[in-house]
This record gives sequence, structure tokens and C-alpha cells, in this order.
Amino acid sequence: MNLLILGGTSFVGRHIVTQALERGHVVTLAHRGQTNNDIFPECEHLHFDRLGEWPDLGDRRWDAVVDTSAYVPRAITTAAEHLASRADQYLFISTISVYDLEVPGAIDESSALYKELDEPTEEVNAQTYGPLKVACERVAKEAWGDQLYIVRPGIVIGQWDPTNRFEHWVRLIHAGGEVKVPQRLDQPVQAIDGADLARFTLDILAGPSGVWNANGDETTFGTMLDTIRVTLSGDAQWVPVPIDELEKSPMVLPDDGSRDAIFRCSNARARAAGLKLRTLSDTVVDIVYP
Repeated sequence: MNLLILGGTSFVGRHIVTQALERGHVVTLAHRGQTNNDIFPECEHLHFDRLGEWPDLGDRRWDAVVDTSAYVPRAITTAAEHLASRADQYLFISTISVYDLEVPGAIDESSALYKELDEPTEEVNAQTYGPLKVACERVAKEAWGDQLYIVRPGIVIGQWDPTNRFEHWVRLIHAGGEVKVPQRLDQPVQAIDGADLARFTLDILAGPSGVWNANGDETTFGTMLDTIRVTLSGDAQWVPVPIDELEKSPMVLPDDGSRDAIFRCSNARARAAGLKLRTLSDTVVDIVYP
């Protein structure tokens, strides 16, 4: 395939480009040139801000566009203006944060989404992130119709992750000794390795369009920590403390369970479409011994 990747040099996009090249696809990268600009020299790089002025694309066409970097609706609008006539498929990396956790029940692709914001904004923060992604999905659907593929990952972990959410625990446990951990070790956790997300993203482009929750299988926080310790053959000892006593607490949910649904998000549809997951131990090894 001839692919255009919007983004592509950081984390999820980097995994997608790496695997696309391994499969023999031709890849063009569109990005600002500010992150890892020296990687993928075999690809054409188009440097511009997608929210600003786009370059002249000439007669370029692609089989598919994979969008890893849209966080506000205007990013989708400008992409559609320049790319709708230049590609047959559009795949948008969204997020499970589009789901409204106030609505009871298990989360799958048919669950209720957040309402879009009453007041337009392009400020992305914890409160606006989900609703803005909902708006991005709507704009993409209006532009691409049945040629739109939506992938909703949860927490993404693994090599090249800049967020330090999962790696925080890996590094603490690798150091050994006493490790402060949340008291509620039975809280649910879900995460997907960036390499698995990339593989699934490329695989589904060969089939019909749709919407998928691309997420790991549900486990518990305690099992996650135990797996890290066993994988590293470490001697770390858990010291359960209240959340407010943790110096950092990535992936830790409130003790009252009010947000547990975000880590109980069904991946059954993605599994049925071919999603394959590496073990958590594989991810730990990639982080510590890249």
C-alpha cells in the first residue's frame, strides 16, 4: 500500500511506520519536523503544521491515510479539505476516552459517548480531551463516510512511550526495595503495547471499515505489578499507601471505583477482527532491554 501517516515520528505513529515499512508499504510522513526528525530517512517527509498552511500536494495520491495526531476537530477538517480526494481510506486513531463514564454499563463500541463541548475550544486537557475526540470522530465521519476506520485505544504502553505511565512502575520495580503502591490492588487495568496497536491498525485496512476498541485484556493493578516483578526477577516489596501519599500515580484509579469502567472496556470486536496481544512480560523486556 501507499500510505500517508499524519504524525508518524513519535510513539504510536512510529510503531505504525516501522511495521508498515517492514511489510513493504510505501510511506509518506506529514509532521512538523520537531520530534525524531532523523528517523525513517527512506520515507518522504512533508514538514508543516496541519493546523496552519498546507503545502502544495501536487498530484500525490495514497491508498490510505492514517491519522495519529488529530486532537481538535479543525485538524480533521483541514485534513479532509486536502486529502478527501487523494486517498481511498482514512483511519483515525481516537481513544476510549470518548466514552461517557457517567452512563452505567459495560463499555463497548455501541456505548454512549461524551457530548461535544458547548463552547468551542482547542485547549486540550483532562476535561476537554474526550469531548474533543468525539467531535473529531464526527467531523471525520462527515468527511469520509463508509471509508472511515476508527481505532479507539486505551492506555498505550511499550517502547518509545513518552508518557512514563507504565514505565514509571517498571523503573521503580526494577530498582528494587520498597515500592509504594496503591492500596486497591484489585482495581482493573487495561493497556495495549504500541506494537500490537500498530499491527492491528495496519491489518484492518485490508478489510471493511468500522470502529474498534483496541485495548489490552483486563487485569488488576496488583497482577500488573507482580508480572513486572517476576519478569525482572526483582526483590521489590509492595508498601500499600493511600493515593495521596504516592509521589506519582499513573494508571491508578479513584478508590471509590467511580472510573473503573475506563479499564473495563471490551476489546471483543477487535479480537474478532484479528487483534493479537503480546504478554505484559514482553512489553517490560522491551522497555528495560530495548
